[in-house]
Amino acid sequence: MGILGARSLKTNKINKSCWKPMDKTQIQQRTQKAKTSTAKIRIAYICSSGAQEYWINLANAISQKCELHLFLPDAVKKSKIPFYLEEKINIHYFKKFKFYDIRNIVSLFRLHREILKLAPNLIHLPGGIVFGLPIIYPLIKLRFPLVISVHEPTPLLMSLYERLLLKIHMIIADAVIVAGETVKRETNRYWKFGKDKVFVVPFGAYVHYSKLIKSPIKENGNAVLFFGTLSPRKGFEYLLRAEPAVSREIKGLKIIVAGRGFGVYKKMVANSKRFEVYDHYIRDEQLCELFQRASLVVLPYTWIHQSGVLFTAFAFGKPVIVTKVGSLTEVVSHGETGLVIEPKSAKALSNAIITLLKNEKMREKMKENIYKRITNEYSWNRIAEIMLDVYYKIIKRKLS
Repeated sequence: MGILGARSLKTNKINKSCWKPMDKTQIQQRTQKAKTSTAKIRIAYICSSGAQEYWINLANAISQKCELHLFLPDAVKKSKIPFYLEEKINIHYFKKFKFYDIRNIVSLFRLHREILKLAPNLIHLPGGIVFGLPIIYPLIKLRFPLVISVHEPTPLLMSLYERLLLKIHMIIADAVIVAGETVKRETNRYWKFGKDKVFVVPFGAYVHYSKLIKSPIKENGNAVLFFGTLSPRKGFEYLLRAEPAVSREIKGLKIIVAGRGFGVYKKMVANSKRFEVYDHYIRDEQLCELFQRASLVVLPYTWIHQSGVLFTAFAFGKPVIVTKVGSLTEVVSHGETGLVIEPKSAKALSNAIITLLKNEKMREKMKENIYKRITNEYSWNRIAEIMLDVYYKIIKRKLS
């Protein structure tokens, strides 16, 4: 069983009515309540909409331990992000930066002025690079330590412009946060950093989705979920090649594919009746439904640093099949919370899927292990403590 539901319930309801955009009065009330909280240090987060699942959970945990101010693009007011955030968090909004818009300069210096007025002990970009901010970084860095969480630290698949932005962020930052030891080694090797710049702070399960669940949904017996955009590095073709072998062994197999890009692979499908495809952006309510229905989640990636899909699966208590790439194997223990296979092997993938679908006791044991892992080693409370240790080190270094 995961944090987000119990399989014993047979109801089929997602709480779609529990969320609506916050109005101005609600935002003011939340800000006032946050200001009354006691705090040891004052931290400012500046975020874009990228990696929001990560920084929502991190911000919620950090806000329990210090005074947190979260700077967000004003476009997110109408999204679910404010709904997911704890009331202790002070939320500030700034105008979203646009390419070739002279008004960016005005927005940037307003943001700079607000940060100076706030005078945080440290600034963190938990979602990674934020377009436009490098213009005011020299002004910020003179006063405050700057930390960035980097989710793609080696720019192998980035455009020239994205590479330039990443390079600026990496050079200016006082500390770089990555999700695993493997990624740390890759980051140091690529950027030639010293040993004191890159810190490992793990991800936790994306438990914020619990706010959308009114009643858990029953798991489908032989449902395999592939979630996320079907980019080449996700290894989706190996799942397609594995399907015939799995279908011969597993009656009633259902492979749920949720994410954009299925059209490219349509001709490779051997048995379309086995597939349930959602070739579009998946909203949070549907995400909750699909993960609850799945018996297991497959991540047959050929290359990746770390995966948010993995921590979403863990939040729902789902065993996973992952490949030996990036830091995935630092999180998934083979035979305990999932199965680990070699990348680019349809045979290994089919054998792993068959093994898990045929062995319900193994899956149930894995679910118990996942729950223990995400409420202890990968709990957001522990992650917040690790992150705060990094903050204190960087603040002390800046003052010395």
